[in-house]
Formats: sequence, structure tokens, C-alpha cells
Amino acid sequence: MKQPLPDSRSNSRVAKPVPMSLKTNISWLTLGIGLVFSLALMWFSPLNRSIPVAMPLLMALFMAELGFLVTAAGAVNAILEIRSSGKGNRLLALMAGNLLLAANLLYVGYVLWPKEGF
Repeated sequence: MKQPLPDSRSNSRVAKPVPMSLKTNISWLTLGIGLVFSLALMWFSPLNRSIPVAMPLLMALFMAELGFLVTAAGAVNAILEIRSSGKGNRLLALMAGNLLLAANLLYVGYVLWPKEGF
């Protein structure tokens, strides 16, 4: 009976990239979504009087709230990933970015909210 030939790839000395976990990818995705929402609110805010057409107030409030929830979930996900893996530098930057965007979007939502009744 013939023995199978050894796999030539197993003897290679090429470093294989370490795949990122799905949790880390979700945190990067939430950071990107938060950036898009924050930039859209900055450019097309109903409070910005220098642009001719602004987005409706209800849409801006919805974007601020959804962006806050998404980036806060990304920050919590990064914290849980740091606690489970013990790796820190890249995940700490990811967590800080998500937390800063969450705080920014919470502030924008607060500023946009009408102070008087409808």
C-alpha cells in the first residue's frame, strides 16, 4: 500500500497571517458606520445655516440615535474582545474611537433635540 506524499505546504517557512476574529471586524464596521453618520450630520445638519438644503430634523435625530447605539455597541464589543483575548493596542484604539464617536453622536442628538414642545 502506498503512503501519501507529504504536503509541501506544511514545510514552508512563510509566515501565515493571523485572521481577525468576527468580533473585531464588527467593531471596525461600527466605527466606519459611526464615521459616516457623524460626517453626514456635520455636513447636512439642520442647524447648519450655510447650506441651502439640509436634511429633515427627524432624519438627523434618527441618524444621531442610531449612530450612538451602533458605536456604543462597537465599543462594548471591543471591550469584551480585549478582556477575552488579552491583546490590547489595536483594540484599545478601536474602543477609544467607538467611544468618542458615541459621545459625539449623543451630543449632536442632544443639540438637535428641540428645547420647546412641538
